[in-house]
Amino acid sequence: MFDFTDSINRLKNKIKERAVSKSDLGTGAQNPDITALASEVTTLLDDNTVKPEVPAVKDWAVSKGLSEEQAGTFATEVVNSYFDSEGKPVQKSNAGSPENGEPGTGTDEERQKREEDEKVEKSRMLLLLNQIPESLQVLKSSVEVLAASTEYVIDQLDKTGHLAEEVAKLKSELSKIANIPAGKRDPVTQALPGKTVTKTEGIVAPGERNKYGDLILKGIEMGKCQVEDMNYFETTYKLAPRVQAFIENNKEVLK
Repeated sequence: MFDFTDSINRLKNKIKERAVSKSDLGTGAQNPDITALASEVTTLLDDNTVKPEVPAVKDWAVSKGLSEEQAGTFATEVVNSYFDSEGKPVQKSNAGSPENGEPGTGTDEERQKREEDEKVEKSRMLLLLNQIPESLQVLKSSVEVLAASTEYVIDQLDKTGHLAEEVAKLKSELSKIANIPAGKRDPVTQALPGKTVTKTEGIVAPGERNKYGDLILKGIEMGKCQVEDMNYFETTYKLAPRVQAFIENNKEVLK
């Protein structure tokens, strides 16, 4: 299974490494600040503390931490840019700018702004990454709730469908009973010669059976009666205690 947490942690580390790398590159922490050196040596050239010659400037640059090769290049660029076409010194504020031959490192203010922008970008990315696991957890919970709700609805549909089938079956059976002659569906003891036999107590009269069958069906639909109450009625033509209670408690509704 795909591990979101592990992937997110790896991505966080990459962003941190990228931000640190960019910060080191922008600040030049491993090497002397060329712009600052150019500004400083221009002041020394103006004061005649350092002669405006390549060897003198190179020696001074080496003493400031530049390698021989870097110092030679630096000295050549400084001396060439120190004098303009009229032999005037270049303004110190422009020394080290891209227009005067210095690489486009920009001023200290521009470099500081670039570093701040990188920090803001890093903070935004980390904030976004920290929100991803929380969003995934919320999504997972929502899916679980949706699945449970769907399962409940399906269960209810199954129950409702089963009840509808039972009611339809009972209605069909009642219709068949209604078409049977009373003598065949009335469980009354046949009269013996010379004796009169009465109906068993509690049996619904033939003319009332369709009516009570419909009442039992209504009770089943309302959840007050059960399917076995109908089966009991069909076999004995008697009302189960539950059906009697239902009819007694719902006289006004059943009129």
